[in-house]
Amino acid sequence: MSQSANSPQTPPLVEEHSQSSDRGLAEKKNELYVVFGHACLTAETLSGLLKERDSFGLAWLCVWLYGRKKAHGKVGIHLPRFLDLSGKFNISVKKMFFFLDCLQESAVEEVKFGSMWVRGGLLPLLVGFLERLKAARMGRKRTPELKSFIFEENSIRAREDPRLLPLLLASLESLSLNGNPFGPSFGLDDFQILTKAIRDGMVCSLRKLDLENVRLEKEVLKMFCEAIKETGLPQIETLNLSNNRLGMEGFDVLCSDVLCVASVPRLRELLLRDCLLGGSDVALPASVLGRGDLPNLESLDLQGNGIAGGSGLGDLGEVLRVECVPRLKNLNVMMRERGGWDPQAVSDFLAALRSDECPALEHLHLRMHTGNDEVVALW
Repeated sequence: MSQSANSPQTPPLVEEHSQSSDRGLAEKKNELYVVFGHACLTAETLSGLLKERDSFGLAWLCVWLYGRKKAHGKVGIHLPRFLDLSGKFNISVKKMFFFLDCLQESAVEEVKFGSMWVRGGLLPLLVGFLERLKAARMGRKRTPELKSFIFEENSIRAREDPRLLPLLLASLESLSLNGNPFGPSFGLDDFQILTKAIRDGMVCSLRKLDLENVRLEKEVLKMFCEAIKETGLPQIETLNLSNNRLGMEGFDVLCSDVLCVASVPRLRELLLRDCLLGGSDVALPASVLGRGDLPNLESLDLQGNGIAGGSGLGDLGEVLRVECVPRLKNLNVMMRERGGWDPQAVSDFLAALRSDECPALEHLHLRMHTGNDEVVALW
C-alpha cells in the first residue's frame, strides 16, 4: 500500500532510539531520586553545600528534585526544615536566583539570611522571591512550606529597598528581626516603613513577630503601638519584645494600646524578658491580665525584670486566676535580685500559685528570696 505524502512515518531506528533515550533518562532520574532519598541531608550539611562553588550544584539538584517529585505527589527525598543562608557565599548572583526559584516548592520552612541578602545584587532577588511567595500565599491554591525568616544581627536596612519589610510582613507566618536596632541613631526610617506596612494592613498572615533587642524606645515604641492600635495584629500568636528598654513609660503605652483583645485577639505567647520592668510597674501588665484582655494567653515570660520590690509580685499573684487567664500554661518569673524582696508579696504570690483558682500551669520557672531563704521552682 502506498504511503500518503502528508503523513510521514518516523523511521523505525530513529523511533527506537528516541524511546530508548527517554527510558534511559527516566532511569537516571529514578537513580538520582534513590541516591538523594537515602542521603538524609542535615540542615548544616545542605547549608554548607550551598555556599561553595564546587558543591552548590549538588545542593541545588537535591532541592530541585524534591520539587519535581512533590509536583507528582511522590516525595521520597528528605530535606531539612531549616537552612542557614547567612555568612559569606562563593556563588554568583545568577546561581542564587536559580536556587531561590526552586526553594518555594521545597520542604524548607525556615531560612536565616545575612546582610549580603539585603544589600547589593542579592536584594532584588530576595524582593522578587518575596513577591512570588506573597502571590502564592494570597492565591490560597497551596500554602507554601516556607513560613519563617530569621535575619542575623545588624543586617536589615529597609531603606535599601522600601518594599522589603512590607513584603516580609505579608509573605510569612514568622519573622525574626532580633538584634536589628531601630531608632534615631540606627534606623528610624526603617521602622517608619515597618509601621506604615502595619497600618496598611500588610500583616495578614504573620503569626510570630520577634522584635527582641531592636531598641524599642520612646519614639520608636510609640510609633509601633499607634500602628497596632489603628489596625491590630489579628493573626499574631507570639510577640517577643524582650531586651528592649521599655521601662514604666513604655509598658504604659504597650498595655494601653497593644495588649488587648482588639489589637491582638489571638495572642498566646508574650515574651518580656529584661525590659527594665520595676516592682510597681508590674501593676500595668497585671491589670491587663486582670481585665481578661488576653484570654488566649498561654505563656508569659517576665524573666530578668526587677519586680522584687514594691507590690508588683502581689499584683501579679492576684490575677493568676482561671477567670482572668484561663489558658495560661507557662509562667517565667526567674529574677536575679537577691535583696529587696517584700516577704509579704512573696508569700501572697506563692499562696496564689497554690490556690484552686490558679490555672493549671504546666511549666513554672520561679526564683525569689524571702530573708535568707531562696525559693526556686522549675517544672
